[in-house]
Amino acid sequence: MKKGKKRYTKKDVQKSFITTLCLMFLVSVIGFLIMNTEWLRPKLNEISASYISLNNTNKTDMLKITNLHKLSDKKGISKRNKSSKDFQITGQKEEIYQIVLYHLGDTVDEKYIHYSLTNEKDKQLTGILSNQEETFDGGRIIFEGTMQEGKNWNLKMWIDSKYNQNSNNISYEIRIKTS
Repeated sequence: MKKGKKRYTKKDVQKSFITTLCLMFLVSVIGFLIMNTEWLRPKLNEISASYISLNNTNKTDMLKITNLHKLSDKKGISKRNKSSKDFQITGQKEEIYQIVLYHLGDTVDEKYIHYSLTNEKDKQLTGILSNQEETFDGGRIIFEGTMQEGKNWNLKMWIDSKYNQNSNNISYEIRIKTS
């Protein structure tokens, strides 16, 4: 036997193997619990206002549409428009609520900002942001309704293709407010 080299016995190898298996199992169990246990998940995708809650089905940290693109109305409404969000609103029956958009990032004249809002029960609502009522805190109300039951919504936004200036970093946040 050479000096400085240690020989491992069969028992040492078995102990190392069992220890490795136990650690792998432990990591798998902890990973599973983190991914599937409700109380371990961060509550970043739910916003509450009064008794209305908004759930972002894309599981992002904030309900926003980022980096709007210059598109024609036909392309803006289509599935090709990647600047969209799916969300659900639930709340207490007969409570009045509003879907409000707030500007984030670079500013642009809102006469160039177009949107399309749809849900599974009502027809599509389209419009230009500057034509919508402005709130006291600078938002634009794009929908106002009475809570009947949970609704799944899809919001698409785009910049008018006639806009001829820089359109980088034009983003909007979606908030639900009660009246």
